[in-house]
Amino acid sequence: GVSADKSALLAYLQSGGLPELLHLSAEEARRHYVSALRDAILLNDVVRRHRIKDPDLLARLFRYLCENAGAMISVNGIVGHLQARGQKTNFETVSGYLSHLCQALLVHSCDRYNIRGKELLAGGRKYYLNDLAYRQYLASGFESALPQRLENVVFLHLRAAGYAVHVGVSRNWEVDFVAEKDGRRAYFQVCYSLAAPLTVEREFRALEHIPDNWPKTVLSLDDIGMGDREGIRHVRLWDFLAAVP
Repeated sequence: GVSADKSALLAYLQSGGLPELLHLSAEEARRHYVSALRDAILLNDVVRRHRIKDPDLLARLFRYLCENAGAMISVNGIVGHLQARGQKTNFETVSGYLSHLCQALLVHSCDRYNIRGKELLAGGRKYYLNDLAYRQYLASGFESALPQRLENVVFLHLRAAGYAVHVGVSRNWEVDFVAEKDGRRAYFQVCYSLAAPLTVEREFRALEHIPDNWPKTVLSLDDIGMGDREGIRHVRLWDFLAAVP
């Protein structure tokens, strides 16, 4: 019974979409439910299945991904972060734990893709949460993470529609998403607002540098649509999510 409008989207960005949360109004009850769900998945689908030797490290790693969802990170970067905080670990352990978290569908990895060279790139990648409730109730800071939450929502929407999704790289420009399905391709830039001219230039310019004619779209939370620019569409994010890609 919720309308597909901006207010509903903002509520979803803050609380996620786990069905049980619809029946829990108190924030502490919600936090307890999400924490219990996380613990159950980590224990049953990761620790027991893969005989994890360091469950505490696994939990810290998942929290790190919750706090950095949508950021470009590398295994070496995660190892350095954990070691700097007194955690004993190594590349092989963290890499294996990341793979297990993806298999359990707590997170999804998103590799970088060379648009001109048409190949996947090694090194850093992004991780997106399977539900934003993990970000809201297991990490801190809503406003500071809003751009990453917007990306997370678009990533999940495209994956749910059956697209293979990558982070695009075209020369010195990064394109938020390259989505492919049934021989078709589409490009997406995601941002909070296009109110500033410099933001408009940055978001559209990244797509203008792509040398092909596949659909290109900029998504934002602006109340008023900006139309097209050089064949690149601007679509309000809640309108995009209400439609089937």
